[in-house]
Amino acid sequence: MNTPPSCNTGGNFQPPTTNVLVDWVSCSFPLSALNGPIGVFLKEVRRLFDGTVTQFREGKGLHGYRYTARSDVGGVIVAWGGNNNTVFLQLPGDACARVTCFALLAEFIRERCGHLTRVDLAFDDFEGNKDVDHAVALYRAGEFCAAAGGARSGASRVSCSQAGNWIEPDGKGRTLYVGKAKNGKLLRVYEKGRQLGDPTSPWVRWEVQLTNRDRALPLETLTEPAAFARGAYPALAFIGGAECRIATRRLSERISVSALSKHAKAAYGPLFDVLRKAGIEAVELVERLRRDGVPRRLHAPTDAEIVARGNALVKDALADELDALRSY
Repeated sequence: MNTPPSCNTGGNFQPPTTNVLVDWVSCSFPLSALNGPIGVFLKEVRRLFDGTVTQFREGKGLHGYRYTARSDVGGVIVAWGGNNNTVFLQLPGDACARVTCFALLAEFIRERCGHLTRVDLAFDDFEGNKDVDHAVALYRAGEFCAAAGGARSGASRVSCSQAGNWIEPDGKGRTLYVGKAKNGKLLRVYEKGRQLGDPTSPWVRWEVQLTNRDRALPLETLTEPAAFARGAYPALAFIGGAECRIATRRLSERISVSALSKHAKAAYGPLFDVLRKAGIEAVELVERLRRDGVPRRLHAPTDAEIVARGNALVKDALADELDALRSY
């Protein structure tokens, strides 16, 4: 269940040092196990969220499926048609942030005989105590070997690679990859705050990507993310704590607003200055240039969107009732 941290004190908010999140979910269902046609399934998927997932729009097929429906908000994807008579559901990070309860999601999958095909588990170190250099040291010490005892036990070393400027770090962020996605397990350790646009941020994310290649992903992966993140490699034994997405959301938004403001100043600052010197008041200037919408990186659930969930569910229920009456 997504719950706010106990230190929710507005401007004085300080994020906790541990934070384990489910940040990506993909799963597959047998078409025969659904409770009706795809339209019904799409409505059921929407009910898993806090009302911030809009109606789905159909489009080009994905992953070998003939049809795909994608939500405008949250990026939820449902694909069907062919592919061994299965239905595919994908929830990227933005969608995972909108899941009201992962236990309900696990039950949703279980009731429809579904199985997980990919789950990403993210541990956030906001203070950077376990940074990318620490991850490199653990790798060199053999702490990412699969067998107990690491390199000393004779276990083969897991592959690694890097992205970003490691020779002369430029503030844009570095990433260490351990393992390979094609083998079913990949760890990304990267400078999350710098990726978002703050070149001085200490925020580091350890993200474990698990797929069902040569292994079954239990549904408990969704409800006990910290335990499964710790168990991915011996080096991750330090991970602990329950899910606390509010902290991640607030810090991410703060960095993103700062970065977007910096880019806006660089791109349009001179224009604003010219308009101001031309006598246009600040309020008028804002109204001339603003347009409805929210930047993608800031589009997290708001209180108004959460309230909208009830309205959406009532609307769906009324539509169902009308359909039933018309069938008589």
